[in-house]
Amino acid sequence: MSQFIRLERQKLYEEVWATPMWRLSKKYGLSDRGLAKICGRLSIPVPARGFWRRKETGQEVSPDPLPPLKGGQRDFIEHWQDGAQDLEPKREEGLDFESLPENRIVVTPEGTELHPLVEVIRKELKKAEENKVGILVSEVGWCSAIAVSKPALSRALSVLDALFRAFEKRGYTIVNQEAKEKAHIDIQGGKAKFVIEEVIGHRDLTLSEQKDKVRNPWKYRYNFIRCPSGDLCLRIIGWGAARNTWRDGKRQSVEDCLNRFMMGLATEAAHDLQVRREREREEVERKKQERLAELEERKRLAEQRKLWALLVESESFEKSQQIRAYVKAMKEHMRESALTAETYESFAKWVRWATRQADKLDPLAPGSFCTLEDKRRSTFQGDEKVPGVVELIWRRMVKRSRHVEKSEVWWGDSSRWPWL
Repeated sequence: MSQFIRLERQKLYEEVWATPMWRLSKKYGLSDRGLAKICGRLSIPVPARGFWRRKETGQEVSPDPLPPLKGGQRDFIEHWQDGAQDLEPKREEGLDFESLPENRIVVTPEGTELHPLVEVIRKELKKAEENKVGILVSEVGWCSAIAVSKPALSRALSVLDALFRAFEKRGYTIVNQEAKEKAHIDIQGGKAKFVIEEVIGHRDLTLSEQKDKVRNPWKYRYNFIRCPSGDLCLRIIGWGAARNTWRDGKRQSVEDCLNRFMMGLATEAAHDLQVRREREREEVERKKQERLAELEERKRLAEQRKLWALLVESESFEKSQQIRAYVKAMKEHMRESALTAETYESFAKWVRWATRQADKLDPLAPGSFCTLEDKRRSTFQGDEKVPGVVELIWRRMVKRSRHVEKSEVWWGDSSRWPWL
């Protein structure tokens, strides 16, 4: 069940030192790495490598003390638990299924009819070329899932045929990937990739090769030749399973390990699904933080716009008052002077012009103009007032300012700024 859970710092600290991380992480639907990151954010120390082994052998071990919180650091974290821990019971059921004798995977003898997809792989590898070591190389579809020599190809195809039939029996999806992709099996939404490869061995130089080495030493890097050994190896590509390699040995062959190999694939698929879900949660959280940061930045810019508009209007108001004070002083001066009719008319004309200029600068004057910026306007849309003058002043100031970077400028409709 998906839900938010609250991870308390003190409780999580006690659990981390009482239960191994790989086991505790399943409780919260996390990977080992995800739980370790949460512990780091809460400043919780975790057991070092070898702690649990020393504890099992009876050695005296003690947990590291819990350090005090830093200033402003919270003592909890809310974690979104989306039901990834429900995969564990399903994986356990799969392990029980593989352990039953009637579900044992049996490789059919060579020469029998192959799975259709395996038949396609066989035809492609028959035309493939060998590399320097003698391994057939082909990047066509599923051919990359087999890396063997020609003598071992028939046996490897028989093993792959048995695996494909077992996948279909268990309801797994065989996904046909593009070129240069390893075998991809979809198990309950998780991906698992594997490869059947031949172990590379070496042989001693023949007599002719030893003579050629004397003449052309650059051709021979070692005193032996690397070549296919004939032993097969099943390898899971990934780190989710506790074991990811099964190979021929003195007491067993890969044909005897197919059920255990299937267990490893199921474990790898469950781990892959858990990791991808955790990454999706991290991506959602990252986008959420980006949206919050963008909103805070817009609020900051809106506040800066209003401040700049206030500074411009206060400067304009101060200049208008200076002009009016100067006009008043000039009137007092002219009263004390003897003026002719012509001079008085010229002075009165100047007074009217200066008064108009003061009114233009005064933001409190009704219907005034702002010569520093543009004509003042204030429009209404219903009960909402659109601050058009703020928009005008802000645009002018940004164009003149060398302190505001272009990346901070957002040219949009002022109605999109509800906090103005």
